Amino acid sequence: MTESEIAQLAQPAPRRRDYSDQTITQKPPALTELTLLRYITLIGLATYITNILFKFGPFLEFLRNNHRFITWTNSAFVIFSLSLASLLFAIIVNKHPIYTIVISIAMVAYLQLATIQITELIIFHDSPWDQLHLGDVASIPTCLTVSILHRKLGKIGMIMAIIIIPVVATSQNVNSIMLRPYVFDVLYSTFIGTPWMYMVHHVVATSRRADKAAFDEYQALTSIQRSNQLKELETTSLSNIHDRILSTLNNINKGVADPEDIHTIDIFDLMPTGSMPLTTFIQNLKTQVGDDTRVVMPESTSNTVAIPMEIAATMLAAIEQAYTNSIAHAPQAQRELVATWDESQLSIVFADTGPGFNVAKIPHHHAGVTITMLERPRNHPGVSAQLTTAPGQGTRYRLTWQLVPQQELAATAEPLSVSKLIGVADIFRPRWAVYAFLVFFADSYRYDHEGRWPAFIIGSAFFAGGLWALTSTTELKLPRRNTIILSGCVVGLVSTGQLAHYSPLMPYHSHWFLSYGLILVANMALRLRPITAWVVWLSLTAATFVVDDIMNIQLSAWPISLFVGITLFVPATLVPSQVALAVRSLPALERVQRNEHLELARALTQKQYVQAMTGWLRSLLSLVDDPATAGLMQKRLRDAIRSPLLDVPELTAAVWQAREAGTEVVLIDARSEQDPNPDPVEHPAIIANAIAALESQPSKLTLRLLPPGRSRYATLVYY
Repeated sequence: MTESEIAQLAQPAPRRRDYSDQTITQKPPALTELTLLRYITLIGLATYITNILFKFGPFLEFLRNNHRFITWTNSAFVIFSLSLASLLFAIIVNKHPIYTIVISIAMVAYLQLATIQITELIIFHDSPWDQLHLGDVASIPTCLTVSILHRKLGKIGMIMAIIIIPVVATSQNVNSIMLRPYVFDVLYSTFIGTPWMYMVHHVVATSRRADKAAFDEYQALTSIQRSNQLKELETTSLSNIHDRILSTLNNINKGVADPEDIHTIDIFDLMPTGSMPLTTFIQNLKTQVGDDTRVVMPESTSNTVAIPMEIAATMLAAIEQAYTNSIAHAPQAQRELVATWDESQLSIVFADTGPGFNVAKIPHHHAGVTITMLERPRNHPGVSAQLTTAPGQGTRYRLTWQLVPQQELAATAEPLSVSKLIGVADIFRPRWAVYAFLVFFADSYRYDHEGRWPAFIIGSAFFAGGLWALTSTTELKLPRRNTIILSGCVVGLVSTGQLAHYSPLMPYHSHWFLSYGLILVANMALRLRPITAWVVWLSLTAATFVVDDIMNIQLSAWPISLFVGITLFVPATLVPSQVALAVRSLPALERVQRNEHLELARALTQKQYVQAMTGWLRSLLSLVDDPATAGLMQKRLRDAIRSPLLDVPELTAAVWQAREAGTEVVLIDARSEQDPNPDPVEHPAIIANAIAALESQPSKLTLRLLPPGRSRYATLVYY
């Protein structure tokens, strides 16, 4: 052979250790985040629509009578309508880039409406947009934007500044109070929406951490699966090389087969997939032995149990190999094949009454016993293989397959809980209650309390009591006692303000007791008490209608003032319930995604290894063109199977040339099964010594790598 051909055949066989560290390189899956973003966007869309429906009459009146900036106004409404449709599109598509684009468009569309109102107030000192109370839902676009820009909570302030700063600046430049109602609408909406905006921020931030943890878990599972799969692929390929390639090369060497026959063999053409029903497996099992074998099969098996095809093929091949060995070494023995099934375990025993043998003295080139009968079956989960024999005692080979439910490997990430996900313990703290009360006091103190100070003090006490009921516990669902106290405080706060006959501080501005009563109700809904929250607020609305319109008793606020406030706690009602729904759906979604991830990794592993092994084998077999080369190639491949640590290009080339010259070379690797890593000092030295010995053209050379723990690393004998 030429030097290039020698170099070609000396290339080492692909080994599983060459692929064991490879992983799928991709970004962590955004399953949790996308699931929650879908619900958050759905909540924002529902709130927008609810607000439009509640103000449908004013919207129509506005569109009929507003003659300022007609083109701009019409364009703004078209863009806003399209942004709502795009939110629905994002919910359906459920892709993070789509959410980023669509939510940003929705934010700009809403700001455009506010910009028209501000422009009209600056130029004309009034605006028909006032009746739409755009500030009421200012927290909705803010919340949606926070969900995609959540890395810093300070971005909430930045986004709100986009809305508030122009308003404040223009209100100082014009001598008009018309902008202030809009500012207070925005502030109240923000104040009411802050808890659930923080929840959204916390939910998305936590979901990303959960997705990263899930991805780490997928990678860990992939590493385990890849190791097992590579082991099975390697043993399968080496077994098929032994059973199909070596026998063909032997026939070519003996002159009973054509060299062209070797090029038509594909050791992976029968890679099994799918599963085999247990009844079919039992039928196939009978065909693996001859008529000279007594066969005992189970009387009945389960019609619903199926064996994975890889396991079934491996077990059938093992029994066939056991029978073949028995015929070869004990032709006169009695043979028996017994299979039993006990609803959870399949047991197969092949036994003969032959002379038996010493397992420890099995020749190293007998891959049929070591690989086909023992190593390959043991690579599969739930399969065990046991060979019992001794000189003069016959041979007993036992295979078992245990049917067990697929076990979930231990998760590396702590399971998500609704409470931890939305950050209840972070929001409802006593210190935040103090801050909220200070804001309440500073805002409400500006009203005219002349002659109404007792009502203000009592209302303040009710508000403080409501804050205490919200923050005295960190349970996700507000306890019953706290719910009753909070409901009583809301009723007391609103009733006290209504009976005190307050006047609005400025046009279009809600009364202080309504605004802060609504805040308490919204937070009650956030704590998984939405039904109670709705009942309390709608009852107050109905009571106001009865007292004011039917009994003609004058109150501070009209029933409609309470009714339109409902839109402000729609998000508070939906956020926790939808987050809880998302959390309940996550385990099933994660299992599906994990299985997809593992299946992708499995397919990639098989593709990489099969391509490498097939390419290597075809490269070697392309050199076989005569019987002599076939004989040498048979030994070359056997060396690759039985002595992986000695499959070194320099040594392989030297061994091939020595065998061509007539030297008998025996390579034995007794080390790699216990330690697949060669010694960095001893191994190169023994390889160099073996190559030097072969150059002296001995008649026979034996190189043996000893098992770990021996005083020597290897022995080299030649003469």
